[in-house]
Amino acid sequence: MKVKVMRELCLLAAAVSVAGWDHLNEHEFLRTVGGHNQALIAFVEPSTTASQALDPEWSSISVSEKTLGSVDCTSQIQLCKDYDIISYPSIRYFDGHGKMTPYRGPRTGPLYALIAPCSSSARAYISFSIVSFLRRASRPTVTLLDERKITAFQSIDDAVVVAHLNARDTHIQEAFKSLASRFKDRASFGSLETTDQTTIVCYNNRDNEQSTTSDLAAIDSLPSFVSACMTPLIGEFSRRNEVKYFQSGKSLVYFFAETREEREAYVNVIKPIAKKYKEFLSFVTVDADEYRSMTSPLGLPSGLFPALAVQNPTRGQVFPFTEEHITVEAVDNFVMDIAGGKVKPWTSLPVPDRASHAHDEL
Repeated sequence: MKVKVMRELCLLAAAVSVAGWDHLNEHEFLRTVGGHNQALIAFVEPSTTASQALDPEWSSISVSEKTLGSVDCTSQIQLCKDYDIISYPSIRYFDGHGKMTPYRGPRTGPLYALIAPCSSSARAYISFSIVSFLRRASRPTVTLLDERKITAFQSIDDAVVVAHLNARDTHIQEAFKSLASRFKDRASFGSLETTDQTTIVCYNNRDNEQSTTSDLAAIDSLPSFVSACMTPLIGEFSRRNEVKYFQSGKSLVYFFAETREEREAYVNVIKPIAKKYKEFLSFVTVDADEYRSMTSPLGLPSGLFPALAVQNPTRGQVFPFTEEHITVEAVDNFVMDIAGGKVKPWTSLPVPDRASHAHDEL
């Protein structure tokens, strides 16, 4: 009941703050995105919870980022139709040359309305994601580098891809430009000339990892390389990416938690284990509020979080973690015991009752 009241209070606060929106009318919008102006526009429906929750973050970002604007789709109905706005809030970047790029990162959704609408860390996460997207989009598709600039550039974003290009490899240059256009909203791309063999280096700064390849003969080698590098060591599982995980050929290690803070704490401490087994296992976190229905098929007690389970999609096997505390050592041992055949797959029998046990937060 306390949680419900807190959420209602936070949503009420968000509703009050909706007056903070300073929306553009059609003329102002066209002037903002016209000419060679770059702008990030939020298309909102002010009565929706998601739009209300975005308001304070959008206002705070506007203080430092002067290229932000918003459109109220309840009063600018035709304008929103013209730009194919079908959900709220929708965020679009206009590059000043007629191209529009959608922002695919977190806006609100379960992060605000279901988990912790008043959480400062959740709000900071969204602000950082939006600002990163804006700055990424405002850079050239491929930034031209030299030996003086490359050190600073390789740490400019969560994911940075640098091509050391030999002038003879014109086909790779074109392929790299095409790839950069495809992934520009998710990573920063740069290039510099070399007299040596053409090499592509990808910096996954989120996980402090670096990958290098010179094997670019296969037609899909470059996209596959960049996609693998950009994939976080421990990702957030959702319906949008479940097929990718299920088709990877790896077993999945799910960690369910109701708050982003819990999931982030788990990610921070479990990274060494995820790195140790990354060839065989995909470690993922799951929003327990949004995907509560997943727990039963994995043999986990309903409503008891945090929780952990391992799934082998290829063999159709699941292994629920049944110990009292989820710790790094316990997860490592659990994975090893599964690999060694010491833990048997779960069958649809009553699962162990852990309701009386409390978990340690990692």
